[in-house]
Amino acid sequence: MLAFITLASRLMGDINSANPGRSASPIESRTIQCWNGDLPLDGYLAYDSSREGKRPGVLVVDDGWGLNDQPEQRARQLAQMGYVALAADLYGKKVETGTKSKTAANQAESMPANRDPMRLRLELALSVLKGDPRVDPKRIIMIGYCFGDTRVLELARSNTELAGVVNFYGEHDRP
Repeated sequence: MLAFITLASRLMGDINSANPGRSASPIESRTIQCWNGDLPLDGYLAYDSSREGKRPGVLVVDDGWGLNDQPEQRARQLAQMGYVALAADLYGKKVETGTKSKTAANQAESMPANRDPMRLRLELALSVLKGDPRVDPKRIIMIGYCFGDTRVLELARSNTELAGVVNFYGEHDRP
Protein backbone atom coordinates (compact mmCIF):
# COMPACT_ATOMS: atom_id res chain seq x y z
CA MET A 1 0.00 0.00 0.00
CA LEU A 2 2.91 2.37 0.67
CA ALA A 3 4.04 2.17 -2.96
CA PHE A 4 0.52 3.05 -4.04
CA ILE A 5 0.42 6.05 -1.69
CA THR A 6 3.74 7.33 -3.02
CA LEU A 7 2.78 6.84 -6.66
CA ALA A 8 -0.67 8.33 -6.18
CA SER A 9 0.80 11.36 -4.45
CA ARG A 10 3.18 11.94 -7.35
CA LEU A 11 0.51 11.46 -10.00
CA MET A 12 -2.28 13.38 -8.38
CA GLY A 13 -0.73 15.99 -6.14
CA ASP A 14 -0.98 16.55 -2.42
CA ILE A 15 -4.39 16.06 -0.87
CA ASN A 16 -3.68 17.80 2.43
CA SER A 17 -1.08 15.23 3.51
CA ALA A 18 -3.65 12.45 3.72
CA ASN A 19 -2.98 10.13 6.63
CA PRO A 20 -3.90 6.49 5.96
CA GLY A 21 -3.96 5.73 9.69
CA ARG A 22 -6.57 8.25 10.70
CA SER A 23 -9.85 6.76 11.83
CA ALA A 24 -12.01 9.71 12.87
CA SER A 25 -12.94 10.79 9.35
CA PRO A 26 -16.63 10.48 8.46
CA ILE A 27 -16.42 8.01 5.60
CA GLU A 28 -19.64 7.70 3.68
CA SER A 29 -20.26 4.84 1.32
CA ARG A 30 -23.10 3.67 -0.80
CA THR A 31 -23.95 1.31 -3.59
CA ILE A 32 -24.68 3.03 -6.87
CA GLN A 33 -26.18 1.44 -9.93
CA CYS A 34 -25.54 2.02 -13.58
CA TRP A 35 -26.64 0.03 -16.60
CA ASN A 36 -24.74 -1.65 -19.40
CA GLY A 37 -27.63 -2.20 -21.79
CA ASP A 38 -30.05 -4.30 -19.77
CA LEU A 39 -27.36 -5.49 -17.33
CA PRO A 40 -27.44 -3.72 -13.95
CA LEU A 41 -23.93 -3.03 -12.63
CA ASP A 42 -23.39 -1.95 -9.03
CA GLY A 43 -20.52 0.14 -7.84
CA TYR A 44 -19.40 0.86 -4.31
CA LEU A 45 -18.61 4.55 -3.79
CA ALA A 46 -16.69 5.76 -0.70
CA TYR A 47 -15.54 9.26 0.28
CA ASP A 48 -14.72 11.42 3.29
CA SER A 49 -17.74 13.68 3.77
CA SER A 50 -15.77 16.17 5.89
CA ARG A 51 -13.65 17.27 2.92
CA GLU A 52 -14.79 20.05 0.67
CA GLY A 53 -14.00 20.72 -2.97
CA LYS A 54 -12.93 18.43 -5.73
CA ARG A 55 -10.39 15.72 -5.00
CA PRO A 56 -8.67 12.87 -6.81
CA GLY A 57 -10.64 9.77 -7.71
CA VAL A 58 -9.61 6.13 -7.76
CA LEU A 59 -11.39 3.39 -9.68
CA VAL A 60 -10.79 0.04 -7.93
CA VAL A 61 -11.03 -3.16 -9.98
CA ASP A 62 -11.28 -6.45 -8.12
CA ASP A 63 -9.15 -9.56 -8.37
CA GLY A 64 -11.69 -11.59 -10.35
CA TRP A 65 -14.11 -12.54 -7.60
CA GLY A 66 -16.43 -9.62 -8.23
CA LEU A 67 -17.66 -6.78 -6.09
CA ASN A 68 -17.30 -8.11 -2.56
CA ASP A 69 -15.69 -7.15 0.76
CA GLN A 70 -12.13 -6.88 -0.58
CA PRO A 71 -12.63 -4.10 -3.17
CA GLU A 72 -15.16 -2.37 -0.90
CA GLN A 73 -12.63 -2.34 1.96
CA ARG A 74 -9.98 -0.93 -0.38
CA ALA A 75 -12.41 1.84 -1.45
CA ARG A 76 -13.02 2.77 2.20
CA GLN A 77 -9.26 2.85 2.90
CA LEU A 78 -8.71 5.14 -0.06
CA ALA A 79 -11.55 7.39 1.13
CA GLN A 80 -9.81 7.68 4.52
CA MET A 81 -6.75 8.88 2.62
CA GLY A 82 -8.77 11.67 0.99
CA TYR A 83 -9.72 10.12 -2.34
CA VAL A 84 -13.15 9.44 -3.76
CA ALA A 85 -13.05 5.74 -4.57
CA LEU A 86 -15.36 3.63 -6.67
CA ALA A 87 -15.08 -0.16 -6.57
CA ALA A 88 -16.45 -1.25 -9.93
CA ASP A 89 -18.81 -4.14 -10.59
CA LEU A 90 -17.73 -5.77 -13.84
CA TYR A 91 -20.04 -8.79 -13.76
CA GLY A 92 -23.47 -7.44 -12.88
CA LYS A 93 -26.03 -8.45 -10.31
CA LYS A 94 -26.80 -11.74 -12.03
CA VAL A 95 -23.38 -13.18 -11.21
CA GLU A 96 -22.73 -14.68 -7.81
CA THR A 97 -19.44 -13.34 -6.41
CA GLY A 98 -16.99 -14.46 -3.76
CA THR A 99 -13.86 -16.60 -3.65
CA LYS A 100 -15.79 -19.86 -4.07
CA SER A 101 -18.10 -18.64 -6.82
CA LYS A 102 -17.98 -20.73 -9.99
CA THR A 103 -19.89 -18.07 -11.92
CA ALA A 104 -17.35 -15.37 -11.04
CA ALA A 105 -14.51 -17.70 -12.00
CA ASN A 106 -16.23 -18.48 -15.32
CA GLN A 107 -16.70 -14.76 -16.02
CA ALA A 108 -13.03 -14.02 -15.32
CA GLU A 109 -11.87 -16.92 -17.49
CA SER A 110 -14.04 -15.85 -20.44
CA MET A 111 -12.79 -12.24 -20.53
CA PRO A 112 -9.40 -12.67 -22.25
CA ALA A 113 -11.16 -14.03 -25.32
CA ASN A 114 -13.60 -11.12 -25.56
CA ARG A 115 -12.25 -7.93 -23.99
CA ASP A 116 -14.76 -5.48 -25.44
CA PRO A 117 -17.57 -6.05 -22.88
CA MET A 118 -15.15 -5.61 -20.00
CA ARG A 119 -13.63 -2.46 -21.51
CA LEU A 120 -17.11 -0.98 -21.98
CA ARG A 121 -18.03 -1.75 -18.37
CA LEU A 122 -14.82 -0.14 -17.13
CA GLU A 123 -15.48 2.93 -19.26
CA LEU A 124 -18.97 3.12 -17.79
CA ALA A 125 -17.63 2.92 -14.22
CA LEU A 126 -15.00 5.53 -15.05
CA SER A 127 -17.66 7.89 -16.42
CA VAL A 128 -19.67 7.48 -13.21
CA LEU A 129 -16.60 8.38 -11.13
CA LYS A 130 -15.73 11.34 -13.37
CA GLY A 131 -19.31 12.59 -13.05
CA ASP A 132 -19.29 12.61 -9.26
CA PRO A 133 -19.35 16.25 -8.06
CA ARG A 134 -16.59 15.57 -5.50
CA VAL A 135 -14.12 14.30 -8.12
CA ASP A 136 -11.59 16.26 -10.14
CA PRO A 137 -11.90 14.42 -13.49
CA LYS A 138 -8.31 15.31 -14.43
CA ARG A 139 -6.95 13.46 -11.38
CA ILE A 140 -8.26 9.91 -11.66
CA ILE A 141 -6.24 6.75 -11.46
CA MET A 142 -7.26 3.11 -11.65
CA ILE A 143 -5.93 0.30 -9.50
CA GLY A 144 -6.41 -3.36 -10.28
CA TYR A 145 -5.61 -6.61 -8.57
CA CYS A 146 -4.81 -9.79 -10.55
CA PHE A 147 -7.77 -10.04 -12.97
CA GLY A 148 -8.44 -6.33 -12.40
CA ASP A 149 -4.79 -5.56 -13.13
CA THR A 150 -5.20 -6.91 -16.64
CA ARG A 151 -8.41 -4.91 -17.10
CA VAL A 152 -6.93 -1.57 -16.00
CA LEU A 153 -3.94 -2.07 -18.29
CA GLU A 154 -6.36 -2.84 -21.10
CA LEU A 155 -8.16 0.45 -20.55
CA ALA A 156 -4.89 2.37 -20.26
CA ARG A 157 -3.78 0.94 -23.62
CA SER A 158 -6.94 2.30 -25.21
CA ASN A 159 -5.73 5.88 -24.58
CA THR A 160 -8.36 6.57 -21.93
CA GLU A 161 -7.60 9.84 -20.17
CA LEU A 162 -6.20 8.88 -16.76
CA ALA A 163 -3.62 10.33 -14.40
CA GLY A 164 -2.20 6.84 -13.94
CA VAL A 165 -2.70 3.12 -13.51
CA VAL A 166 -1.46 0.98 -10.63
CA ASN A 167 -1.51 -2.78 -10.90
CA PHE A 168 -0.89 -5.51 -8.37
CA TYR A 169 0.22 -9.04 -9.31
CA GLY A 170 -1.68 -9.40 -12.57
CA GLU A 171 -1.10 -10.63 -16.08
CA HIS A 172 0.46 -8.20 -18.52
CA ASP A 173 -0.73 -9.97 -21.63
CA ARG A 174 -1.64 -8.25 -24.84
CA PRO A 175 -3.95 -9.74 -27.47
